[in-house]
Order: sequence, then structure tokens, then C-alpha cells
Amino acid sequence: MERLSLPDVDDRILVLQVALLVENYITSFLGKLLDIDDTDNSKSLGKNGISFHYKVMLLIDIGALNDGDRTKFQKFMEVRNTFMHDMRATNYTECVARIDGLGKWLEKTYKAPVYNKKEKITDEELIEDRVRQLANEVIALTFTILQKLRDKFDKTVEADQRRREVDAFKETITEIKEFLNNYVQKYIDDKEMIKPENLGKLGDTISRMFYSGAARRIFKKGEKVLVVPERKPSKE
Repeated sequence: MERLSLPDVDDRILVLQVALLVENYITSFLGKLLDIDDTDNSKSLGKNGISFHYKVMLLIDIGALNDGDRTKFQKFMEVRNTFMHDMRATNYTECVARIDGLGKWLEKTYKAPVYNKKEKITDEELIEDRVRQLANEVIALTFTILQKLRDKFDKTVEADQRRREVDAFKETITEIKEFLNNYVQKYIDDKEMIKPENLGKLGDTISRMFYSGAARRIFKKGEKVLVVPERKPSKE
């Protein structure tokens, strides 16, 4: 039976800290996007909800990650999961060795650190440095992605607000038009002339109808209510 040595916790702390930080920001954003106020006790985003992996998958599904960024998140998650669940990953070298193709990918993606030629750098230090570069990039990508998503969300909300305002104005104008047609039609039906005193406060009434009607529709308050000015009896 293979003997397992205790892992060096210090080697894992950086990766786990970054994973917690990134997951916290992603969870917070998804909570706002899905209108979940209490993410800590959420059945989907809370501690018993979906995993960090699937939260990142949600970012992919909504188009927040391009192929290159997605690969970096996936590679980082592989490092995180290996450190979390594999006792044999006692250091960075062992961790990376247990993930297919990761060593070559790190070597291709991240340059080796520049050291004084007199200093001797070990393979472990080299791999650790590249994993640190990956971790730092994942943090930077997280902030960039969340900012882009916030901007996109704000623009969507702003566009929806503008559409709602335009629709509200159109509906209110139609309402006022119907009111005026009915107002005039009553005089036509009664075969009466519209006298200046009958018009009285008609302008104020139309103004109130426009602003209250538009506001009511924009903020979805109440039902349609027509305010008809009192018609003065004609003088014979």
C-alpha cells in the first residue's frame, strides 16, 4: 500500500485563497443578477448550493468568458481541485504532474521568472511561480469580467427603461386623444358649440393626464384612470 505523506499546507494556501476570493465575487455578482439578496442562505448559491465549478460554467453560458479566458479558469480549477482532494499532491510539482497536459500548458503560457544567474531555481519553484502567475491572472480576469457584466447589465436596464418610457408616452398620448375625441363628440351629439368658458381648465387637465399617466405606466402604479373636467352647462 502506498504511503502518503502529509501535504505542505503552505503550498495550497495561495490557490485556496484565490479560489475563495474569486468564488465570493462570482457568487455576489450572480446573486445580484438573479435578484438573490441572501446568497449565504441561498439554496442555489449558498454553501450547500452549486459548486465553484458550476458557477464558472454559468459565466461561460452567459458569454462572459472567451475561449482563452475559459481555459485559464478551467486550468486554475483543476489545480484547486487537485490540491483540495488529492492527498498525493504534496507540492506544486506533484499537483501539476497529476493534471494531464498542465505542465506543458503552463510552460507555454507563462514565462519563467527572471533570476540572478548565480541563483539556482528548482523545478518546484519554477512551477510554483507559473501557478502564481495563473492565479494572479484569474483574479484580474474576474474583476474585468464582472465589470463588463455590470456595464452590460446597466446598459440593458437603461435600454429597458427608455423603452418603457417611450411606450408609456405613446399610451398616454393615445389616452389623451381618446379623451379629447369623446369630449368633443359630446358637444357634437348635443349639437352645441364649444364655448371658451367650457374649455376652462382643459389645458391643465390634459397636462395632469399626460404626466400622471406617463408616470403611472413607467412605474406601473395603479390602473388607467381618465380625469374628465366637469362640463359646464351651456347658457341659453
